[in-house]
Amino acid sequence: MRVNVQFNLPGLVLGMVITSILVSVVAISSIVYINLRETIILGFDKKLAAISTATASQIDGREHERILAPRTVHAITAMPSDEELIGVDTSFDQISLVRIDPETGAAQSIATLEHAPRSISRSSRDEIALGLLADDDGASTLVEIDLATGAITEGTALPAHSAALAWDDSTSSLYVGGHGIHKVAPQSGDSSILEGTEDLRVDQIALAPDGALIIYDEKAGRLAKFDLSTNEVVASRALDAQTRPRIHGLAGDGEVIYAASDLLRRIDPNSFEFIETESVPGFRCEQSEPYRRYVEPMRKIKGASDLTFLYTQTLSDSNEVRFEGSNRKRIDNSEANSIIYVLDANTDDEHSPIGYFDEENKADAEVRAVFFEGQPHVTEVMDLPRWGPTKSYYAPIFDDHGDIVGMAGADVNVEKIRERTKIALTKVVVTSLGALALAFFASLLIARKLTEPIDRLREVAQKIAAGEYGERIDPPKLKEPAMLSGTFNELSDTLRDTIDGLQQTNRQWESDRRHFELVNHLTLRNADLSDYGAWVELLTDGSSHHNPSGWTNVDRFVVGWITTEVGEHDENLRFRAGMASLLLQLVKKTQGDWEKIRAGLEKLCGDALAVLFMIDLGHCKGEFVVWGEPVLWSCAPDSGVRAVPLTTGTMALDPETQYVVCRDPGFAESLTAWAEDCDGELTSRFQIELAQTDDSAVEHRAGIAIRLQPSLAPFEI
Repeated sequence: MRVNVQFNLPGLVLGMVITSILVSVVAISSIVYINLRETIILGFDKKLAAISTATASQIDGREHERILAPRTVHAITAMPSDEELIGVDTSFDQISLVRIDPETGAAQSIATLEHAPRSISRSSRDEIALGLLADDDGASTLVEIDLATGAITEGTALPAHSAALAWDDSTSSLYVGGHGIHKVAPQSGDSSILEGTEDLRVDQIALAPDGALIIYDEKAGRLAKFDLSTNEVVASRALDAQTRPRIHGLAGDGEVIYAASDLLRRIDPNSFEFIETESVPGFRCEQSEPYRRYVEPMRKIKGASDLTFLYTQTLSDSNEVRFEGSNRKRIDNSEANSIIYVLDANTDDEHSPIGYFDEENKADAEVRAVFFEGQPHVTEVMDLPRWGPTKSYYAPIFDDHGDIVGMAGADVNVEKIRERTKIALTKVVVTSLGALALAFFASLLIARKLTEPIDRLREVAQKIAAGEYGERIDPPKLKEPAMLSGTFNELSDTLRDTIDGLQQTNRQWESDRRHFELVNHLTLRNADLSDYGAWVELLTDGSSHHNPSGWTNVDRFVVGWITTEVGEHDENLRFRAGMASLLLQLVKKTQGDWEKIRAGLEKLCGDALAVLFMIDLGHCKGEFVVWGEPVLWSCAPDSGVRAVPLTTGTMALDPETQYVVCRDPGFAESLTAWAEDCDGELTSRFQIELAQTDDSAVEHRAGIAIRLQPSLAPFEI
């Protein structure tokens, strides 16, 4: 079997051009992607190296160690006005007055002291603290310390071998611990030992929330509470000799007792149990001036360089860095693999505080070489469980003597490299697609110029075949297509003139037929009432099809209307069809809610109606609203024929009675005359006789007859 394959000229041109460009785009994009990825990775390596090296070179190695080194706080006191603690720090071969955050335990220097008080306490003045100076011979002196400047003013002498101070705001009393507890007058220096304390050794002392004194005997490792009202020890607890921390100072703030140790600790004043806290070890402070001076530029660099992490670290052979005095203890190369964080530019949940270490994050040989040999190192892509694929660069940090004290690290998530590569590749692809689009439109324009005359002739031929006989063709410039265009135009004109006449006649016939069928279906049907045994009919003095009055029903609800006027034939049909459709929708939507139906109809067409009613066949009741003087005509077996004015409201209907809603009394009189001749039985013959009457006085009158099933239950109002 021979297959006749036909090619479309525009498609053939476009296919060849697009295929060649697509092949070129794929080949170029692949080459560009490979080169771009290598270039971007190399660029990130150089950027990481530059940032790490620059960060390391800007950090003073000595200050870097001091930021990491734990502070030694020897004395503390609570300042109620500022809700903070004040302590004395003797780290780094200098004496400083520090402010301690009770929540975090971070200590920040506020002033330099000339001497190191053994103990400090608040005083009656917020800006002054009391201090205890003691020499090697045991002589003790009470001094005042200016919290703003650190200036020390020497005061009175204290009992020999005094060790600790505690000020009681409620009694303005100063208690001094040492060999017993002395009550001292700060101005005069007069003192007296409290009864029952002669045999007590008091190395630290603080005021408890209940007004008692909390004392600590360092040699015995015992905490005790001394009741000032009874002058006796009311509770005590010996701390475990193996696990107890060394306590350098006590302070009470009204709720708990604070203890200065390797970190700020909290003690329950009743049970003497240590309370779990989140205090930072070694009173390290990220709000200190050196820390902020280094980390704030690091944060700016990290944000501008789109890095994942930027930080400094040091190595240790354990989980902490040991110091001897204020100097970091050097460690053996073969044992150091624990990474300790110092500075961290991150501020989110991934931030590592000073001294943080991770048991699972150990230094490999290359990282150790950075720390011990000073060799910068860039890692390969590492798939870290917590942070995903990552590249890192490490640069050593030196002190003034050329010793390596730490390393600066910069990390970038490889996803950022891939993202940059994708962005660059996208630009290449977009450019290629732009060229492809330009080639496509150029090819399309050429193909269209070649095939436009033929396509136009084909389109016109199809439209004429579909019945668009008036379509004409503009003659093209080519001779043969121009002759064919003239023939098509003559054919189109001839067919158009012939078909237009036939279509006009058919449209008129179809319009009349549809009007009649629609109105007859909507307003002259009675089939849906068979289940209720009811009968409803429009009675008019002419053809019922030409009257705008009518009725319709939805299930048991019969809704009817009688108009005030009668218009032309077509107007009557349109009005009756519209009213029937509108009432059908209202009854269905409101589920027979008469008030909503009535409100809707009054708003839309109340001026055109004489009567609007709804009969509930299920309950034998009628709802009526009237305009003008309509009449309700009825014929009952017992009471005979009646015609009464119809009023707005609810009416119970008798299943034994026939009703006619009349627009005017004259129509009711015609009904009465008919009923006397046919023994009160209304039938469709009455409508027939009305339609045939020649009496001009009854022209355009209308009524709607209603007969209910005798078995229906009457409605009780």
